[in-house]
Amino acid sequence: MGVKLRPLVSDFLKQISLADLRGKIVGIDGYIQIYSFLASVRGVSEGGGLLTDDSGNITSHLVGVLSRTLAMLEADIKPVYIFDGAPPSFKGKEIISRKKARRKCA
Repeated sequence: MGVKLRPLVSDFLKQISLADLRGKIVGIDGYIQIYSFLASVRGVSEGGGLLTDDSGNITSHLVGVLSRTLAMLEADIKPVYIFDGAPPSFKGKEIISRKKARRKCA
């Protein structure tokens, strides 16, 4: 899925650092950010499992978002998390496919 935007924006693509964003407000897709931390942040002491609180609730996404937010604030970057509601109906088949893949891997 997706649109091939590279030909349209190739003149504008460049790698930037946190220093390049100093003093700016940065918009962040909240759902993608949370999902990426759920997929990547693992606890070391628990043998690589997701980070959890004392009750077993998953907290990997909270730890990730807070640590990234603090890093941005320390670099004088103002993050704005954007949660844009339900996905469009045309993504329905893709969402079902992803859920099946996640169940299969669990």
